Amino acid sequence: HGDRSRSSLVRPQEDGADREAKLNAHVDAKVGEVLAAKILSDGATSELVLLLLALLVGVVGWGSASPLLLAAWLVALVWVTVFLGVIRNRLANSTHSPDRVRRVMRYAMLVCGLTWGLGAVIVAPQMAFPELALVIVIFSGLIAGATVTLADPATFYMFTSTLVFPLIAGIFLHGQSEQHLVALVVVALYVTAMVALFQKSHTSIVANIRATETLEYTDAEVVRERGFLDALLSSAPNAIVTVDPRGFVSGVNPGFERLFGYSQDEAVGKPLSDLILPKSDFDGAQPPEEQARDGEAVAAEVERQRKDGKLVSVRLAAVPVQEDDGDGTI
Repeated sequence: HGDRSRSSLVRPQEDGADREAKLNAHVDAKVGEVLAAKILSDGATSELVLLLLALLVGVVGWGSASPLLLAAWLVALVWVTVFLGVIRNRLANSTHSPDRVRRVMRYAMLVCGLTWGLGAVIVAPQMAFPELALVIVIFSGLIAGATVTLADPATFYMFTSTLVFPLIAGIFLHGQSEQHLVALVVVALYVTAMVALFQKSHTSIVANIRATETLEYTDAEVVRERGFLDALLSSAPNAIVTVDPRGFVSGVNPGFERLFGYSQDEAVGKPLSDLILPKSDFDGAQPPEEQARDGEAVAAEVERQRKDGKLVSVRLAAVPVQEDDGDGTI
């Protein structure tokens, strides 16, 4: 039937809402997998950078901040970095679900961010302004690195917040001069730009995943439907043959092989008229098969010729079909 709104003969068709819901669930699951893998992929490099930045903080603050407080902050930073590396390594070598990986990493990055942020609140007010400016630069590097390595939005926003708000508090506690106001404005502008960059990057990642998964999901559906259709045609007791726009056979079912004596290999690629059209009909009217190729659905009682030359009376039905690579006939 030509009514596309009817249910499939093979299985009931999903409506658009059900299909979209399944596709969205599939895409969301894939996005979760990719984000979890991204968080774990840069582990060793991230921990090394964190250790180097912690060492740099110690160099910058040495001589201006309290040695005891600075040393305590450095020890805490080293400890939390090692802790983060252990957590990340265990997750990478486990079979945890992507949701659990992201959830655990969020808490780990929360602890890491709080260690950096609370240290800044305590130590930064004791530094001279030039050293404070260098600490701001170091924190800017941490935020910039997070936009690249922390692909999960919740993890990124949680880590960035634990850095930015304590840093702002540390600047405010350091002083309220014009220099401090400028520093606060610069921090705010920088964080805004990094958040916008992260959102753009994340949106691009999700869009690429959605496009890829939608294509794969659609291709899988087509393969399944084609498999169902092939199984249906193969099991049909009637003789069925598909013909390309030139009239050449593109496929036959077992019923055709039994009725006319041609195997699949013998029939495919040959003109259908050369296989089953009796010699006496070559000079006659246009066969129904060719009428169907002209766009008509036809049915007729006709005689056709078997491979052994014997004639057989058949009821022929031919319909035009539309395929991706052109029109055809069944």
